[in-house]
Amino acid sequence: MITETGARARTADIAGRVRTADGLTLPWEVHGDGPTTLVFLPANPISHSRIWKAQIHHLARRHRLVVYDGRGSGEADSPDASGTWDGAWRADDCLAVLDATGTERAVLVGICGDGVWPSLQIAAAHPDRVLGIVAIGTGVHHLAPAPAHRRSAIDAFDTVVEDPQGWQKFNAHYIRENHRDFLAFFFREMFPEPHSEKHIEDAVAYGLDSTVDVLLMDETDVVATKEEAEALIRRVRCPVLVIHGDRDNCQGDERARALVELTGADVLWLEGAGHIPQARVC
Repeated sequence: MITETGARARTADIAGRVRTADGLTLPWEVHGDGPTTLVFLPANPISHSRIWKAQIHHLARRHRLVVYDGRGSGEADSPDASGTWDGAWRADDCLAVLDATGTERAVLVGICGDGVWPSLQIAAAHPDRVLGIVAIGTGVHHLAPAPAHRRSAIDAFDTVVEDPQGWQKFNAHYIRENHRDFLAFFFREMFPEPHSEKHIEDAVAYGLDSTVDVLLMDETDVVATKEEAEALIRRVRCPVLVIHGDRDNCQGDERARALVELTGADVLWLEGAGHIPQARVC
């Protein structure tokens, strides 16, 4: 059940559920009926479609919008948390939603690795279905190292840390025992802009709509090396717009710059913005 933190500015024109290839179901919504479709990929499992709430009511006036909850978040079914998260799921699930909503071609809008990377995978494999990509807070981890503060946390992710502080909370043991506090820390880092209390409150609520077991699933990827990632991205032929804040504490800027270089993307650098700048317009 999705936790609502306020009244919705716009309700869906059409809604339904789609069954994935492995039997899970995902809820989708269509807003508006403009000539161009924009599909907003969720940042699952740490968030769901409501992360895009600030865009829906405005953009639906001129475009057709598709949003959906990704597996393991919101009102979507969850995978077996005792297994491994397949890195192909996000792209496959997005394609299933495109088919279910009768969307032949669309602009894909994604954030971080959960949305940007599957958008690139779809554009490379199905170029006829992708009109363009909007990449926010680019998170293709093979392209460049994570920022230093995250690398140290990743290296100690499975280690028990006594009295963790700061990014030491990005730790499997701490997350399992202190799920809410981890989300509060994490989203404070994602929203470094002043006056972000409401945005943090919403993001924590959306994070709690998933389970800690799903959040901590081991994940495979569709490529294993930087060279493989670059080769896949070079197959992308559609226009790409990279949007990136200069205070992105999740991804830094090296991955965004690498994506710009590989795709020739247009780029919008946002001064003073964090990792989730689209939420700051509400």
